Amino acid sequence: WACEREGPVTKKMLWKMGTCSRLSERLIEDGRDSAKRVVSEAIPFKFPFKKIEIICQNFRISAKVSIFVSLLRIAMNIEEIQRMKQRFRIIGNSPEMNRAIDVAMQVAPTDLTVLITGESGAGKDVFPRIIHENSLRKTKKYLAVNCGAIPEGTIDSELFGHIKGAFTNAISDRKGYFGEADGGTIFLDEVAELPLATQARLLRVLESGEFIRVGSSTVEK
Repeated sequence: WACEREGPVTKKMLWKMGTCSRLSERLIEDGRDSAKRVVSEAIPFKFPFKKIEIICQNFRISAKVSIFVSLLRIAMNIEEIQRMKQRFRIIGNSPEMNRAIDVAMQVAPTDLTVLITGESGAGKDVFPRIIHENSLRKTKKYLAVNCGAIPEGTIDSELFGHIKGAFTNAISDRKGYFGEADGGTIFLDEVAELPLATQARLLRVLESGEFIRVGSSTVEK
C-alpha cells in the first residue's frame, strides 16, 4: 500500500485500499490525529504493512491507533473475508462481523484453544468451521458436540471414551469424541452446561492435551 507522507489519512488513501466509504469515515473520525502522527513520523513511503504493528508495540501508541491498525488489516483482507462469507453463507457487512471473521482466520493456522461467545442464535457454530477450513487440520475430522444434549451419566464416556468393562454394558473399548477428533478440530457447544467435575477434566485436556478414558489408568494424548 502507499500513502502520503504528510497530512491526515484521506479518503483517497482508503479508497486505494478498497475499503467502503463507511469504514473510511470511521477510520478518519477515530484515528485522524493519531494516524497522522504515525504516517507522517514513523512510517516511510511504501513501508511494509506488517511493520505497522511492530511500530505500534515498540512506541506504545494509543489505543486509537491500535484500532486503526486492526481496521487497516481488515481492509487489506476484505476480499478474503468476503470469500469466507460466501463460502459459509454469512449475511452482513458490519465492522464487528468483519473483525470476527478476520480473527478466526488469524488463529486458524495455530493450535490455540479458542473461546467463542455470543447470544443464542448468533451463528457461533459458523466460526469453528471457518477456523477448521483455514487450518492445517482441514483434511482431518471436524466434530461439533452439543454438550447440553448429552445425558449427565454418560458425558465422561462420550467425551473421553471408555475401556471394556468400565461399567455395565461397556462390552468394548470406545474412543470418545476427543479420540475421534485427534488431529482435527472439536467444537464443544454449550460447554457451560457440563457438570463441574467434567469441566475440571476438560480443563486438563485444554491445558495439556491429555485425558484418561473411563475405567482406564493410562494417560492418552
